[in-house]
Amino acid sequence: HVAWALGRAVEGLGDACRALGVPVVGGNVSLYNETGGTPIYPTAIVGMVGSVPDPARVPAAGFTGEGHAVVLIGAFAPALAGSELDKLRGRLADGLPIVDLEAQGAALAAVRDAVRVGELASAHDVSEGGLACALAECCVLGGIGARLDLSQLAREHGVEAALFGEGPGGVLVSAPSEVIDGLARGLGADPRVGVVRLGEVGGELLELTAGGATLSVPVTSARSAYERGLPDCFP
Repeated sequence: HVAWALGRAVEGLGDACRALGVPVVGGNVSLYNETGGTPIYPTAIVGMVGSVPDPARVPAAGFTGEGHAVVLIGAFAPALAGSELDKLRGRLADGLPIVDLEAQGAALAAVRDAVRVGELASAHDVSEGGLACALAECCVLGGIGARLDLSQLAREHGVEAALFGEGPGGVLVSAPSEVIDGLARGLGADPRVGVVRLGEVGGELLELTAGGATLSVPVTSARSAYERGLPDCFP
């Protein structure tokens, strides 16, 4: 089972690398890391090095400015299948959503070009834990709150998937409103690149609205949970 799953993961990586034009020049694998009789997760990890034309234009990972607009960019379709939330619940998905690699490539190229212009204040990918966790990370890293409405995603994918669903291609960016307006106009010309306005940066709370309900968490509490994760697991 592990060998089959790892093989499929590598095949998927190959498809993605070819679609995105990303070379893989070497690799290593160890299948002998069992702990307590439990096999390792068949997950391939990729380390990459990129070339940055102008380091001064690289945006921060966390939010930086009061009043900055926050936008979700990318061919992002959150799903609970294979997510951290489903894993915590002990669920095993029958399959994963199909990924449109051409759309992913177009969206990532658009984000790359926007970053190189140098007007974005922050840019952060949506990864484990979904959009809610990525937004919390942006607040924790920047030390500032945000007021965000995920209702559009909740209508399209459901409230839980909007908050904690996972999938490739989602990038959170923030910048002054006029910069975001220009960015949205430019990206809107390509239907493969999704642009969803979520709200704005500001205050001391992370406020998320979805499906008629609002979740409000002090940034200090989110930071404490973030920093105490490993110490609490290994006292």
